[in-house]
Amino acid sequence: MRILVLLAVGLCAIPSVARAQVDSPDKPYEFYAQASMIGSDVMNGDSTKFFGLAPGFRMGGAWNTLPHLGLVGDFGYYRFSDHTGRASLATFMAGPRVSTEERFRSSWFLQTLFGGTRWSVDSIPQKFTHRKFAGSIGGGLDIRVTDRVTLRPFEMEFMLINTNNILLDARFSSGFVIRFGRER
Repeated sequence: MRILVLLAVGLCAIPSVARAQVDSPDKPYEFYAQASMIGSDVMNGDSTKFFGLAPGFRMGGAWNTLPHLGLVGDFGYYRFSDHTGRASLATFMAGPRVSTEERFRSSWFLQTLFGGTRWSVDSIPQKFTHRKFAGSIGGGLDIRVTDRVTLRPFEMEFMLINTNNILLDARFSSGFVIRFGRER
C-alpha cells in the first residue's frame, strides 16, 4: 500500500517539475531605444542654475531569465544648454526588473538600476567633470504591437545621483522595444 501511495505522489509531482523546466519567456532578450527627459536638479548640481528639462535618449537591453524577472543594462545621455553654459549627463546602470503577466497586450514593469554617471558642466562660473554613483527606481508600461515589437508609451524613474549633495529627480522616457530569442 505504501508503495502505491508513493508512486501516486511521485506521478503527481512529475508534471509540476516538467512545467517548471519549460516555463521560460518566449522572447528572453530585448533591446530598447527611448527619447527621454531628465529634471533640472540632476543637471544643476550645487552651483549651476539651469532651468527646465534636459532632453536626451536612452538605450539598453534586457535578459528576461524567468517569465516575470529580468536583468537590465541601461545607457542614457542628456544635454542642456542656455545662455549661461551647458551641462551633459551620461548614465550607465544595470539592475533587476520585475514585470506583470501580459493582459490585453499590455504589461507593467518595475525596475531598480545602479551604476554611475559622467556629469560635465561648462558654464560661466565653472567648468568641471565628475564621475559619481547613480541609482534609480521606477516603472512603466509595455504595449505589444507584434510578437517582436512593443511600444513603451511611458516610463518614469526617480534618479538618485551622488554629487556634492545627494540629488533626487525624475526621468521620463518613451520609445519602443524589440524582443528576440527562441521560439516555442
